[in-house]
Amino acid sequence: MSTQQRDSGFHALETEKSVAYVKRGKEYIAVVATLSDKLMAEIATLKMAYWPYDLSSQMRWMRDNLRDSDQHVLMRRGNDLIGYARLTLRDSKIIGVSTVCVSPTFVRQGLGTIVMAVANERIDAEQNRFGLLCCRADLLPFYEGCGWQRTSCDCFYADRPTEMYFRDSCIMSRNAPNRLPKSLLIEGPTF
Repeated sequence: MSTQQRDSGFHALETEKSVAYVKRGKEYIAVVATLSDKLMAEIATLKMAYWPYDLSSQMRWMRDNLRDSDQHVLMRRGNDLIGYARLTLRDSKIIGVSTVCVSPTFVRQGLGTIVMAVANERIDAEQNRFGLLCCRADLLPFYEGCGWQRTSCDCFYADRPTEMYFRDSCIMSRNAPNRLPKSLLIEGPTF
């Protein structure tokens, strides 16, 4: 990313390895492959608005669960991180989407839809992969509006095929109609 492509409002990502970078309206969106400790702390702070864990617990979870192959969709307005989603590669066919969140200050302004559009672009660019996510029932309309379909596929850990992979039963897919078996074995920790 050249200096001309960067805007002063996006300087916090200058040290990150950016995979993609776009400006949409007042927001700047980057997809990055690696996270600095500072950026992880910003993400953890944003996540705390939705998940009941303190900063140190959020940071510990990220250090234990993030993988080098993960990609992170980051949305900023000015210097503030206001949106996030994690894309996780699982085996040769699945891209998991998780931790989709927007700052409570900006909820219901279409920014979550923009974060998901960027995630969808990444998934759509992969010829032989499909997207998979798990969500609460009240979020089904949001994800359906973002082009995802509810699936009846049961997901299990590949190394523990009797243990359910997701806690919630609302599983959605993208680019996988009629391709998912009744049961799916997924490698690695839950995304």
